[in-house]
Amino acid sequence: MMLNVLDLLSELLPHRRMCEAPLPAGQEDLYWAVAALLSPGNAYFFLLDVQDAALRYVHPAVRNVLGCAPEDFSPAYLAEIMHPEDAPAYALRERAALDFFQERPSELERRIGKTAFTFRVQDGGGGWRHILQQSLPIGLDAECRVQTLLGVHTDITYLGLPADGRVFCFGQPGDPPRVAAPGAPAGDPPADISGRERAIVLLLAEGLSSKQIADRLGISKSTVDTHRRNLLRKTGAKNTLELAVRMTRPPDFTHK
Repeated sequence: MMLNVLDLLSELLPHRRMCEAPLPAGQEDLYWAVAALLSPGNAYFFLLDVQDAALRYVHPAVRNVLGCAPEDFSPAYLAEIMHPEDAPAYALRERAALDFFQERPSELERRIGKTAFTFRVQDGGGGWRHILQQSLPIGLDAECRVQTLLGVHTDITYLGLPADGRVFCFGQPGDPPRVAAPGAPAGDPPADISGRERAIVLLLAEGLSSKQIADRLGISKSTVDTHRRNLLRKTGAKNTLELAVRMTRPPDFTHK
């Protein structure tokens, strides 16, 4: 049943401009039905264009989970409210999940794969919410590369689970999940690193330049450069490459 729903989503997606907002009612309901199937709690979904690294749609239910408007949700916003122990490795977890999809040997296997990992975000009362992120590829390009991901964020705080930096990757039904461990910081980051500085570290880990980071965060290049210098001073790293390496660890895939 799930595979049929995903097949239908994949058929719908190429025939519309994903930047349209809001989604046509029928498609929004369909995406929401898939998100609800994946969600063991209060949730919202988003559509991510992988190749452009751009959000194409965020469901209004994000207000109920993160307390922000859909138009305010972005990777930078998420980094600013993310727990300091989770933020440095978030980009590596996403990269590990995408690598899992891209290395699947066939179109069918890419279309039925799923990844999941957790992270924590600050709530309005000064506490922390535990979020489960699940991702499904719902659009492939002409070369069978993943182009569009359906992401679902679910508040699982009520489960009382401990923090876990692993990424769980599910392929064919019956296959054992693969477990990536890119997640734990290599060392505790200095306490005075701000949310904006953590966001910049995440984008540096993705390979973005100062100009690209400035465009992504809506700030000037000189401000980004100032943050980079401050990060080097606070961490004692010799350059930004060492900074990204020291604050994160590379993925290590194993079978569970």
